[in-house]
Amino acid sequence: AEHPLGLVAAEPVDHLAQICYYTAMVQIRQESRHFHQDSAVASAMTKPKIGPNKIDAKGGAFRSRGHWYAMSYNCAATPDNMQVTAFRLKIGKEIPEAEWTKLGLWQ
Repeated sequence: AEHPLGLVAAEPVDHLAQICYYTAMVQIRQESRHFHQDSAVASAMTKPKIGPNKIDAKGGAFRSRGHWYAMSYNCAATPDNMQVTAFRLKIGKEIPEAEWTKLGLWQ
């Protein structure tokens, strides 16, 4: 969509991905003070399923203190994708460094 100033507005699905990503980062912080995540990938092990106003990311990962950990989340949003209405997060095991390259993760 064109912005009055010539900027391109974010597509609704991009905004959905952004608010779900942000919610995941907040939830990880709230769930464990041990984690200090600085990056996350929703599609590290499997591509997320994106439907109207929802994302099911079963094969994600996040980085904390130089280590990667598996995560999955389900995120649902309002019809305009502006607010998260439901969110469920599961933090998995640490991903061995030997698997990082194959999964597209970095140091």
